[in-house]
Amino acid sequence: MLDAPLHNRPEIVALLKRQLERTLAKSNDAQARLSLGPPTIDRTLGGGLALPGLHEVVGSGAPAIAAMLASQVGGATAWILGRERVRRPYPCGIEIAGISPRNLLFITPHRRDALWALEQALKSGVLRAVIAESATAPDFTESRRLQLAAVAGGALGLLLPPDSAHHSSAAETRWRATAIPRNSPSGFPRYRLELLKNKQGSLTYWEVDWHGPSHRFHLASPSRDRSHPAPRTRMAG
Repeated sequence: MLDAPLHNRPEIVALLKRQLERTLAKSNDAQARLSLGPPTIDRTLGGGLALPGLHEVVGSGAPAIAAMLASQVGGATAWILGRERVRRPYPCGIEIAGISPRNLLFITPHRRDALWALEQALKSGVLRAVIAESATAPDFTESRRLQLAAVAGGALGLLLPPDSAHHSSAAETRWRATAIPRNSPSGFPRYRLELLKNKQGSLTYWEVDWHGPSHRFHLASPSRDRSHPAPRTRMAG
């Protein structure tokens, strides 16, 4: 193949692209599934959140939800902070999310190096989860590199990009997380989770409570399924 004439290079590129797509498909088939708790959410995700793999979370509740998802895999977690953040995440909030501060590493790269730092952390093989705040959304090629890095390192990648309806990505899923104010003696936070992208199928949303003692999600109303079709305008990407 290396001795092919120059005019055959487009065919070689196309062949390599098909081989890469087959490799990605096999990797996806081999992925485990991380249960998020409620059976209706796990079914929508094809059995749970793809692990290893890259996932995106946008919205005002993105940092909290990312920490909660990372806590589900246990082990060492890295949090790549955006330069615009004035303070690190609150330690008590991190513990409520289920992550021990002893297992959390903060990284603050230069803004242009955030995605590079995420890729290196994901494929290091020593981290179970990596959360990364990014001031700019990666393009499709960059996100594919991140997805491959997550698979290579066996890690859960959680990217927090700007919220954009037209963002195209190779991530397994994309979520929008919004905190819902509530008056509850339990103090458990409630969120609206919108599934904006799902390689396994349908798009929908739920209202969920984060149960602090068990570190698990619960549907806001146990008596009925609060899943709904997602608006068509959010199916792109």
